[in-house]
Amino acid sequence: DIGVAYRENVDEVMAVMRQVASDLQKDPNFQLKIMAELEIAGVDSWADSAVIIRCRFRTLPLEQWGVKREYLRRLKAAFDEHGIEIPYPHMTVYAGQDRQGKAPAFPLQQLATD
Repeated sequence: DIGVAYRENVDEVMAVMRQVASDLQKDPNFQLKIMAELEIAGVDSWADSAVIIRCRFRTLPLEQWGVKREYLRRLKAAFDEHGIEIPYPHMTVYAGQDRQGKAPAFPLQQLATD
């Protein structure tokens, strides 16, 4: 499962995922461990802070962990290169809303301590 920010274009994210998978399959250290191309099931869920995209590789027995770790390592670098955000849980606080949901975000200021 790969989580990306809600602002990301899911089709572009999946294209990057496929390219990273293709490059991994061509790597001599991994090509014999991966039995088939990456399968992307699509958007699996909407989590609190991320859109979850489900994918999988078919690998030789007991090779799935090493393939996963290398895929995630390469995918992180590719996401960084393409400006794709891997979100972290966060919260926006509003100080009340009218029925239309219009209200500015609650401003917070850090006080200087002496």
